[in-house]
Parts: sequence; C-alpha cells; structure tokens
Amino acid sequence: MKKLYKFLTILLIVLNANSVLAENEKIHAKSIKEGVQQFLDFLTLKGKHPIPENGTPAQLITIEDREQATLEINAQMATQFGLIAKAFEDAEESKKEQAVRDAAKSFNKELGNGEISSIQFINGTPSAVKSYHIFVLEKKSSSPDKIMEIMSSYKASPKPSDTFYLYSNALKPAQGNVQEVAGSDQTWQGPGATPYLKFGQTSLVKKCRKIIIVGWKCSTDFNHLNKIIVNGVEVPVFLLEQYNFEKNADHSFFGGDARTKNVVKGGTGLYLALQSETKILFVGFGYSWNSSDNIFTSLIQSEFRKDSLRLKSYFQSQIQ
Repeated sequence: MKKLYKFLTILLIVLNANSVLAENEKIHAKSIKEGVQQFLDFLTLKGKHPIPENGTPAQLITIEDREQATLEINAQMATQFGLIAKAFEDAEESKKEQAVRDAAKSFNKELGNGEISSIQFINGTPSAVKSYHIFVLEKKSSSPDKIMEIMSSYKASPKPSDTFYLYSNALKPAQGNVQEVAGSDQTWQGPGATPYLKFGQTSLVKKCRKIIIVGWKCSTDFNHLNKIIVNGVEVPVFLLEQYNFEKNADHSFFGGDARTKNVVKGGTGLYLALQSETKILFVGFGYSWNSSDNIFTSLIQSEFRKDSLRLKSYFQSQIQ
C-alpha cells in the first residue's frame, strides 16, 4: 500500500507539471542547427519564458554580459547538433554510425574514436563542465518520441546512492509539496520509476547525493519535454536546465540546509532524437558553470561514464 501511495503521489506531481511553450510558440526552422538555436535562446534567456521563482537562470553568471555569453554557448551547441544531425541524415543506412563519429571528431576526439559519451572540465572564471552523449540505436518498433519520453523519466528517477526531491510546483518551488524518493535499482526502471513527462510539460527535480565527510551535493533541474519543427517534421527534444536558488528561495522542506545549495550555479543540457529507416540517433550536449574551480572530477568522470552505459543499455532494453 505504501508503494502504491508513493507511486500515485509521484504521478500526481508529474501530471501537475507546468507547460512552458504555448502551441503558438512552437519553434519552426529549416535545419536542426537553426531549430536548436531558437529553442535554446527562448528557454535559457531570462524573460523569454517562465523560470522557477527566485531561480537564477542557466547563464554564465560570472561573465559581465550574461546574455551575450549565453547566446554564444547556445550557438556553439546548435552548431554541434547541426553537424551530427546532417552526418546522420546524409549517410547511407549502414554507414550512419561511422558518419556520426567522423562528424564528432571536429569538436571531441573521444566521441570521434567511438566513445558513447565524454565529459570535459575547464577551470577558470567561470569554471565549466561540458558533457556529450551520442548513441546510434537500432530502431526496431520504437521512435524518437519514445526515446525522449524515456529520457524524461530517466532523468527524474533516482539511481542507487541518490536521493531525489520532486516539486509539485515547478515555477513556484517554495509552494506546494516536495516528494522525497531514495534511489535504488527499482526507482529508475519499471513501475517504480518516475512517470514520463507529456510533451509540453515541465517538472522541477532536486538531485542529491550525500558524500562521506563532504555532506550533501545537489543540483536542482528544470526538465522540459517538447518538440521543434524542422522542415515540417516534428523533432522531440528534452531540455534540462540547472538553477541556483538564493536568499532562502527553496522549499521549507529542506529547512535551509546544504541541500538548498547547488554544486553548480547554472547549466543547460539538451537532448534530441532523429530516425532513419532502421536507426535512431540520440544526441545530448550539456554545459554547466560555476564561480569556483571544479572539484571531485575523478568521481564525476567515473559516475558520468557509468551512467552513460546504463542509459544506453536501458534504451536498448526498452526498444526490443
């Protein structure tokens, strides 16, 4: 009965998720590059769309001209998405994966050499973390929409050693309720996982891990599932923005403790999926920023690679 109650509570939180893009605000573009650029600009610049109340948007907060810096990052991400998408679309069916790898070499050697993910750390003012995922999957009976729905659940579902907090009000996080979910092998897959978002919906999730001696390390993620329209074709996209809550703007559930402080000051991650006759391309790029140097890089690198392998394996298990 307790498990059923918890599932129904989480389901209610997801069903109450807020919509960000109205139907008349859908992004229409002539290319993946153009569509991604428009989508990111709309959803990462303050004032362009609703953001969590008192949340600092995903911008380079230590750069004097935040908007210009954010636009430059968005343009870089859009160019990279465009390169990968064009390589996938132009290649023969049997050569699509290699074509994608060859295209990735221009900005990341690890991806070009066949890795499914890569993470890079940049210290300075600000410090940054760049992350990349590229999978080419057998389509079978699945679709890009299904892959992105799975992604919306996966990113909101705690893995072992994690504790996630699901907010009932994504735009006013200090209001409503917070549902705590301790991670296990049953909370990120199967009936115990957080339900998919519907297209057009948004949720707010705080992801925490308690590290021995160090204590709580958390990030607060604004998750949004939507579509951009490229040459009349709907392309599903999943956006993940990381927010920093200041001046006790977080929910009283946390009592102002260390969980209200994020390990990064802002971040943007975007994932999309495309299909061919027999393949599905999954691509995700992310940037996060902080005002101090990166720490725990070895642990982050190890966990990132482990999570990437788990994600690809999970996709494969769901599309058989």
